[in-house]
Amino acid sequence: MKLNGITAVFKNDRRLVRLSLIYGTLMSLAVMSGRTLEKKGYLTPPSVSGIFVFLLLAAVFSALCGLALVFISKRSAAAAAGRPGSDARPARGDIPALLKYWAGIFAAHFVVLLAEYPGFFVYDATDELFEFDTRTFTTHHPLLHELLMGISVRGGETLFGNVNAGIFLHILFQMLLITLVLSIILLMLEKAGISGPVRVIIWLFYAFFPPVVMFSLCSSKDTPFSAFLLLSILLLYRRCTDKVSAVRPAVFYLLLAVFPAASMLFRHNAFYAWLVYLPLLLLFYPNAGQTGKKPMVIALIASLVLYLVISSGLQFMLKADKEGPQEMLTVPIQQLARLWNDDPSSFTDEELEILYRYIPASDLRHYRPSLSDPVKSGFNNDAAREDLKPFLALWAAKGMQHPVTYLNAWLMTSYGYWYPGAVINVYAGNEVHTFTYRDSSYFGYEVEYPGERHSLIPAIDRLYRKLSIERFQQEIPVISLLFAPASYLWLWLLIFLYLIWKKDRQVFSVLPVFLYMLTLLLGPTYLVRYVIPLFFGLGILPLLAVSAKRL
Repeated sequence: MKLNGITAVFKNDRRLVRLSLIYGTLMSLAVMSGRTLEKKGYLTPPSVSGIFVFLLLAAVFSALCGLALVFISKRSAAAAAGRPGSDARPARGDIPALLKYWAGIFAAHFVVLLAEYPGFFVYDATDELFEFDTRTFTTHHPLLHELLMGISVRGGETLFGNVNAGIFLHILFQMLLITLVLSIILLMLEKAGISGPVRVIIWLFYAFFPPVVMFSLCSSKDTPFSAFLLLSILLLYRRCTDKVSAVRPAVFYLLLAVFPAASMLFRHNAFYAWLVYLPLLLLFYPNAGQTGKKPMVIALIASLVLYLVISSGLQFMLKADKEGPQEMLTVPIQQLARLWNDDPSSFTDEELEILYRYIPASDLRHYRPSLSDPVKSGFNNDAAREDLKPFLALWAAKGMQHPVTYLNAWLMTSYGYWYPGAVINVYAGNEVHTFTYRDSSYFGYEVEYPGERHSLIPAIDRLYRKLSIERFQQEIPVISLLFAPASYLWLWLLIFLYLIWKKDRQVFSVLPVFLYMLTLLLGPTYLVRYVIPLFFGLGILPLLAVSAKRL
């Protein structure tokens, strides 16, 4: 596109300029503040030179955003003019195409699974299996995932006489699910007329990019959660583009109830994302298209009800102890702990008495800026259940007196999500079953008890170990951005702003992802596993970019 043409677009489209400025300003703020938090652990007042750099970066990022939006618009228009239509190929031709994509991705992941046999049995895997074995369930971990893990691991052990075989079976099931979802995304790209080179790049990304493979072969609940969240997004994509006719409407809306409910059953915080999404859909989605928004609203209400019924039923049948409120109080706990460590004299004797009722001093001393678990684990849930008001009153009062400390405490547990230069090493010093985290905690890597790694391809195993617990790929310029969770968040945000610019209904397809991300900002730390849907969902972004359904 010629320079004069680009200039004309900016001059005649104030919405484009405003959105570009928003994106550029936010990214500049993220880079400047994230860099300070990474180096110092707290924000500092900006200097004159710092303000100049901030403005310069904001201008550069805004210009790049604007150019990217214009480029996407031109490519989208060209793709729309050149493709025969997303439903042109008969449905019976979809199965061979799907199997083609699935076989390639599955084969690539399976090779790594052999190298990491029995797979990555990590991230609370031992705890979940212990609860299944002893029938002492709690709602801290998703009960459905604990049941599926226990049945597959112990069932495989019974069948094959080896617990590693059971772990392998559990991870294989999860790998089959996520690789199928990734293949469905590629099939939809093909049906939408996305160019061959783009599809090849995304296929290579899905088949070989280490973070994708790591979590495809991981026992964590994040893998099935991501699968069902992305399936929900794909259904919303079809609904927002009026393509419900491709399947029976009754089946479509049934799936639109089931998939979001499944995502909630594998991650409790997804419930809050969908709960907020529903009124936004009800208020702002246009009552247009094939059947209007009523069936969507009904399906999502049914999804929320289905989640509540199943989760409550599982809790009742398994006699699971209800998790204490400390998970929902992660940010307040971390903020009070930071203030206590930074300025203990700011608390009166009466305030300390209240604080110690909920968090003992022995736990407050374990404060770590980027990880709330060491303090949070000592939180007195019984006292909170009895009367939480004194704790909340103390938290609010100290926050009014020390807002900067509170801000630093909160940002230190979340900046890895939005600062592309963050090194993921929140577990530094933690001893796990087979090693101690030192330079990086990008990925868990290990096989927790009772499993044991028996690599069949040691060279690949060494590579994944290096990627997981060393930081070399996080320190290579440009390459590090490919591994940074924040890079994918900014890519998703770019497409989100593009849809706003075009007033495209697909805003409602991508909105659940951002609502889920907002729940993470109130979480205990920043880890790749929490945002792996951004990696898995990369192939959805071209679909959103070429849609054209006006609000």
